[in-house]
Amino acid sequence: MSSTLLRRGGRRTQCPSGGHTPASVTAPLSQQLRDLEDEVETKDFVRSKSGVRLTEPGRTFLKEARSILAQSQRAVQLGQAASRGDGPKIAPRLPGRRI
Repeated sequence: MSSTLLRRGGRRTQCPSGGHTPASVTAPLSQQLRDLEDEVETKDFVRSKSGVRLTEPGRTFLKEARSILAQSQRAVQLGQAASRGDGPKIAPRLPGRRI
């Protein structure tokens, strides 16, 4: 099972996998979730004693966020490939002329 990455203080932090989160991570994570809800002005999570689950707005936000992250990762990969000379070749075209 892969571990989860959290953003802490502008850097990624790896959390252990296995179904539970250490107490040292739970409080900052909980605050980050509240901050996210405040920022997007929606209730994205339902909290209970047994854990946290996504609301419908939360599922919508998560789906879009994952899509944006995938696109940004692809942009990085394409940029890196282009810097190595592995990128797609683009031929300039003038309007009305064929090359």
